Amino acid sequence: PARERKRNRYDDLKRNLSKNFSGFNFSNMNFSESFANLTMDSVDASERFGSAFESAPTFATPFPDNNLARQLNTIAKTIAVRQQLGLRRQTFFVNYGGWDHHAELLASQAARLSTLDGALTAFQLTLEELNMQDDVITFSASDFSRTLRSNGRGTDHAWGGNAFVMGGPIDGGKVKSTTLRPSGYPTIVLDGPDDIGRGGLLLPTTSVDEYLGEMLSWFGVASSAMDQVLPNITSFYNPSSLNKPIGFVA
Repeated sequence: PARERKRNRYDDLKRNLSKNFSGFNFSNMNFSESFANLTMDSVDASERFGSAFESAPTFATPFPDNNLARQLNTIAKTIAVRQQLGLRRQTFFVNYGGWDHHAELLASQAARLSTLDGALTAFQLTLEELNMQDDVITFSASDFSRTLRSNGRGTDHAWGGNAFVMGGPIDGGKVKSTTLRPSGYPTIVLDGPDDIGRGGLLLPTTSVDEYLGEMLSWFGVASSAMDQVLPNITSFYNPSSLNKPIGFVA
């Protein structure tokens, strides 16, 4: 019966596609059939995921009641059912916006950092419950940073900024950078050595390629293939080097 229902659903999908695209000539490439196959594969994958997700355990660690924490809770559950899904490596993207503080910075940033702290703490503790703390790296990424100089109560768009990386594989509790800034931490002084002007813009000293390259190496990307994944990596780092690009992975 299950196979028959799937076949009927497949046939219905093909008929609807043929009807919707009746004004086009797809006879030579069987467009409707290919599209139906792809759609059915997507539906099947969604059903398999839903079934596995329902079997995820209930965690002892409480998650805060906010959107970021709910996203991380969902990720933790997906990690917990990785074997049922037949996955060895997983990459998850979480969106937490609202950092474009032109009009006001201090109070807004403090509230968002508190939310971030609570959600990340719950996520890491849950990974420990699953005994997966040494198999997961959590990192942040942003399109741009903020100026050193205030525009009144907020700040404007800038260049160099910071990012955080956490997890069991990380040599944590340190500020890292590349050889362009051996101390790691920039000089946050208006018109100082790291400020190129124009409102307090810090010149970046670490490329996104180096940042991601170090994690990709841990993730299993071979040094010989690194420039295929990150085409600009050789402008900043030699993938064949025995040293890591930045050194935050232990």
